[in-house]
Amino acid sequence: MRTALVVFSGEYDVSCRKQWREELERLSCEPNVIIDFSNVTYLDATCMTELLRLHERRHANGFGRETVVLHRPLVRRVFELLQMQDVLRVVETVDEAVDKKELAPIVRHAFEGAIDAVRPAHRTALRRIQFVSAVGALN
Repeated sequence: MRTALVVFSGEYDVSCRKQWREELERLSCEPNVIIDFSNVTYLDATCMTELLRLHERRHANGFGRETVVLHRPLVRRVFELLQMQDVLRVVETVDEAVDKKELAPIVRHAFEGAIDAVRPAHRTALRRIQFVSAVGALN
């Protein structure tokens, strides 16, 4: 059984929701899925919602959890805050994600997220989040 590996890069927000949904819908019938966010610098809640929808569709088809590769601390932090690791398998590298016993994954590059997808008003808040190591640190 082959694994589908989709590589995303750039910043993704509500402005690319339609493309994001279409990209993930292609994975709903794949038995093994790896989503590589190593080069993603920003994801908003819209993207998280679509990931959950993908998981629900795949689960309904009898497939296991999707694996997400998260390398950047800011993107990893969003996943942690939303407890996405309870739904998706989260790893730091593609090597960790790939099952060595199976054939090499089929790699496809998704559409590239806009470099300026994050609105300027949100950039300041996002920079602050990078330096907060735990929710408890805010108290």
